[in-house]
Formats: sequence, C-alpha cells, structure tokens
Amino acid sequence: DGGGSTTMFLDGKIVNKPSDQTGERKVSDAILVFPRKNN
Repeated sequence: DGGGSTTMFLDGKIVNKPSDQTGERKVSDAILVFPRKNN
C-alpha cells in the first residue's frame, strides 16, 4: 500500500528509505516481477 514500512529491494539492497520509526512489521507480503524468458 506504500505505507511507512514499505521496503523495496533490488539486487539484494534496500533502494528506498522506509519512514516507519517502528521498523519492520511481523506480517509481510510481496510482489515479485521477473523478466519474461524468450523461447
């Protein structure tokens, strides 16, 4: 939802600055995007 605990990883590194002062949340979800393989 883009809230304060939202964290984006790219190539194993955090690429944004989460603003939630309480840190990571216990419940997580993810959206993974992979390139298509050419056949």
